[in-house]
Amino acid sequence: MPIRAVGWTGGGAEGAAGFAGTGTGGVFAFCGSAGSVGGGVRASRGVAGVGAELDQLRAALQRGLGQQLDQLTRDDLGPRVDELVVENAGLVADFAEARKRADELVRQLAEVQDDLAGARLSLRRMIWENNQPGPG
Repeated sequence: MPIRAVGWTGGGAEGAAGFAGTGTGGVFAFCGSAGSVGGGVRASRGVAGVGAELDQLRAALQRGLGQQLDQLTRDDLGPRVDELVVENAGLVADFAEARKRADELVRQLAEVQDDLAGARLSLRRMIWENNQPGPG
C-alpha cells in the first residue's frame, strides 16, 4: 500500500519521533522514540521512501500532462494553422494597402513642400520689391 507523507515530527523534549501519512483508504502512523532500537532508522527509511514515491508521482503526472498537451496540440494544430494562414493573408493585404497609402502621403507631402517653397520665394520677392526706394 503506498504511503504519502502528511507530516513529520522530529524528536521533542522526550526524544519522541513520529511520522504520519495516508495510504489508499486508511491512515498510517509510525511512532517511535529516538532511544528505541531502530526507531529513528525506520523513520528515516519511511521519509526516504516517501520522497522517492513523491518523485515517481511527479514524473507520472508530468508524463500524463505532457501526453494530454501533445494530444491537444495534434488535434488543434491543423485548424489553428489554417486560421493563422487566413489571418496572415489578411494582414499582408492590409499592409500592402497601408504601404500604398503611405507612399501617396509621401508624394503629397513633397508636393506641398514644393508649393510652400515657391510661396516663400514669391513672398520674399514681393517684400524686396516693396522695400525698394521709388524713383525720384
